[in-house]
Amino acid sequence: MADMFQQFNEQMTTTPLARKIALLLILAATVAGGVVLWLWVQKPEFQILYTNLSSEDAASVVAKLKEGRIPYELSADSTAVSVPAERVHELRLQMAGQGLPQGGGVGFEIFDRNSFGTTEFVQKLNYRRALQGELSRTIGQLAEVSKARVHLVVPERTLFSERKEPSRASVVVTLRAGKRLSEGQVQGIIHLVSSSVEGLSPQTVTVVDSHGQILSRPGDESSPVQMTSAQLDYQKHLEKEIEGKIQSMLETVVGTGKAVVRVTSLLDLRQVEHTEEKFDPDTQVVRSEQRAQEQLSGSSASAGSSGVPGVLSNVPPGTQAGPRPGPPAPITRKRRMK
Repeated sequence: MADMFQQFNEQMTTTPLARKIALLLILAATVAGGVVLWLWVQKPEFQILYTNLSSEDAASVVAKLKEGRIPYELSADSTAVSVPAERVHELRLQMAGQGLPQGGGVGFEIFDRNSFGTTEFVQKLNYRRALQGELSRTIGQLAEVSKARVHLVVPERTLFSERKEPSRASVVVTLRAGKRLSEGQVQGIIHLVSSSVEGLSPQTVTVVDSHGQILSRPGDESSPVQMTSAQLDYQKHLEKEIEGKIQSMLETVVGTGKAVVRVTSLLDLRQVEHTEEKFDPDTQVVRSEQRAQEQLSGSSASAGSSGVPGVLSNVPPGTQAGPRPGPPAPITRKRRMK
């Protein structure tokens, strides 16, 4: 062993300096590679815990992981969090029990924290924030929607103004890749929002996607009738039918393919109920009828002349007797019927 060490020492003494530096670099690289390999083997396998997180939800999830001293990885855009694969399901249950993630908005859990000295203005503002957050979470449950934001404008009621401003709402939806909302789903979102806010009509709800395209058809605020999907289909069918008729008429004059026709129809779908009461003087129809009924009851005249049996009937003739009681007055009863 001593001979091998002495031989190595002599060889290093006779080796040029450049070769010595190269050997040292190779040795350092080998040691570093071994350390990295050992750390990679010891590193747990990470799996995605949540994706498409908002900045608020990502901060809340990371804070909870730090409290539990759980290793995690955050994506470059801070929208995805990864944890060790063997703890994914456990952590999801724990986060769900704590109300995380919240979906990028504050819901009615804002009222779980009791704060003394809160003004009425702050209470109303918190209620509006909570309502917007709950609606956003509900709309986000649709399979085609990745996330949603709801903005509500509810004017304050005043005692000295007769004019009442209508409530308004705007909904911004971010759709998943390759997905789109049908007309029925858009109408469902509109009616969901309008039914959840007091004084909000479907005509004042606007739905916009993340590209700025309006998905809801603007309604006429003066019209109390909101067009359903079936009525919209009927309107489109009617417009196409009129376009076809006009285009066929023009092409017979200017030639085939030389006319372009666009038709926009405005349908009045209001339903009016009218009640009419009519009397025709030419027909003999009884309009009303009255009936009168009389009933007479009492003693007859002959009953008074025969006298009353008793003491007066035994008085001898010529004796002055007191006045005889006359017959009772007749009773008359009348009744009218219509």
